[in-house]
Amino acid sequence: VNLHLRGRSCLRHPMLTLPPKEAVVDAVRDNGKLLAAAGIAGVGGWMMYRYWTYGVSIFEPVYTKDGVCAKKEDKVVLFGKVEGQNRGPSPMDPPRQTVDPYYWMRDDKRSARAVITHLNRENAYFEAQTKGLSKLKKEIYNEFVSHIKETDENVPHPHGPFFYYTRTVKGLSYKIHCRKRSVGGHPAGAEQIILDVNQLAKGRKHCDVQMVEPSPEHTVMAFTVDYTGYETYDVFFKDMATGKLLSESLKETAGEIVWGPDRKTIFYTTLDPEHRPNKVWRHTMGTPQSSDALLLTEDDELFWLDLDKTCSGRFLVVRTSSPTRSECHVLDLEGPKGAAGELAVVQPREDDHRYKVEHWGQYLYIITNLGGCSNSKLMRTPIGKMGKANWEQVLPYESTTKLDYLVVFKSYIVVNGRYNGLKMCRVLDMGTGSAPPKVHDLVFPEDCYDMYADHNRVFDTVLFRFGYSSLISPNSVLEYNMATRQRTLLKETDVPLYDRTLYTCKRLFATAKDGTKVPISLVYRKDSSYGAGKGPSPCMLYGYGSYGMCIDPCFSPKTISFLDRGMVYAIAHIRGGGGVGRDWY
Repeated sequence: VNLHLRGRSCLRHPMLTLPPKEAVVDAVRDNGKLLAAAGIAGVGGWMMYRYWTYGVSIFEPVYTKDGVCAKKEDKVVLFGKVEGQNRGPSPMDPPRQTVDPYYWMRDDKRSARAVITHLNRENAYFEAQTKGLSKLKKEIYNEFVSHIKETDENVPHPHGPFFYYTRTVKGLSYKIHCRKRSVGGHPAGAEQIILDVNQLAKGRKHCDVQMVEPSPEHTVMAFTVDYTGYETYDVFFKDMATGKLLSESLKETAGEIVWGPDRKTIFYTTLDPEHRPNKVWRHTMGTPQSSDALLLTEDDELFWLDLDKTCSGRFLVVRTSSPTRSECHVLDLEGPKGAAGELAVVQPREDDHRYKVEHWGQYLYIITNLGGCSNSKLMRTPIGKMGKANWEQVLPYESTTKLDYLVVFKSYIVVNGRYNGLKMCRVLDMGTGSAPPKVHDLVFPEDCYDMYADHNRVFDTVLFRFGYSSLISPNSVLEYNMATRQRTLLKETDVPLYDRTLYTCKRLFATAKDGTKVPISLVYRKDSSYGAGKGPSPCMLYGYGSYGMCIDPCFSPKTISFLDRGMVYAIAHIRGGGGVGRDWY
């Protein structure tokens, strides 16, 4: 039913349809009073639905031809020192004021009726404006799906006496986690399904599995699940031999778990009322959660906790960090007390000092911005002397190279970071550790690309596994032999109905008003107007610059449909992101 009031189009409600004319005449003749009563009730219910959903009566439009205008309610907002709020170590005092007419839209609980009705009106306007595109939307969606191999599996990775992997099945929404025995360095034998998330999700509106971690003996599996959508996770345990769930579990965690040196101990984090990871706990298997030991509490509301274990498996690492400061604590799992030991701080937090730690040999290796090195440098310190007074340089600082994280092996360290806005890998041949390491970089074949360290769970190996893709190259997983410098392709994702030779990608730079060169990653068909040099083509330009996040030029099957329609797809790596280093952010 399309209602026109005051000359403006109101809601077209999808649940209200008109019956055939003959049926209406017969119904009025035979059941006039009953139909009238039902009609009145129906209209009344519809009026209530409109008001509850859209916040308007039948005499008001849900939207106008110009869209939906949000109401304005002036609210004075303070920037700087505010009584009762943690605004950082040195907020402006006195605070500055500004007027925000849309402050009423802030609703941390996602339940304010005024906000919900406004969003419903926006959605109704969008549906009306795009109704004529329904055929095209369906066509493009079908194209998206046509480029995805729905039944597939990732590359099995070695971990202890097994190879672990996940697979997907057409028609099922979630991953299936599996493993096979390792025989001669290869997966062999029957597949064992260790966790089918589709089974967990049955009958539930939401199911998010964040971590799946086998114990060091590979006999018990821990996994974290959020069934609510609130990103609060419960931890469950499974006997990997029988496939049966154990009776114990850990409730309301942040979703991060790290096993101790064996299956007897597991570490996890929990959240404060503001949903900030703020506590680290040690759980002894077979005991109630109420008896767990609290190892660390982060009281500063600007800091978040996270857990990890060094690649060697020797240290538990607890890192607490804010945008400008960080502090790392380590627990030696091979020390006299093992998992029952205490955390030791590496370097107490300081203003404008950020650092991360890993372990190799008798040293902790540290990525740090100490000394004004905004893009970070690599240093090390003896395990028994962790304070920064003992730190020594491993590699000279390079202002054009940003260091992000380390992947450590028995004889090698792989430094992952960025150079000139693109991902980079620097391999350090450590030798005995007494002399400076021999250094070489991995070289990648395309002008713009994305790469990442893949599963590297074997410590004593010369093989570094990584993923690679570009705007025209589907994701592939490769192994790089750090001794011979040879790489082996393990798998490239199969993309149906796609021929990469029809496309090309390149990197351009746009000059900002201040003279800064801003990188742009570009992809297009070679036979498009732009690609053939015949003139301009329509361009879909994407950019995001905030929180130091990077939008890397990786492969996405969704762009194929746009490119095949003659468009150019571009990613502007704008400032605010961290693509060209910390100063870019």
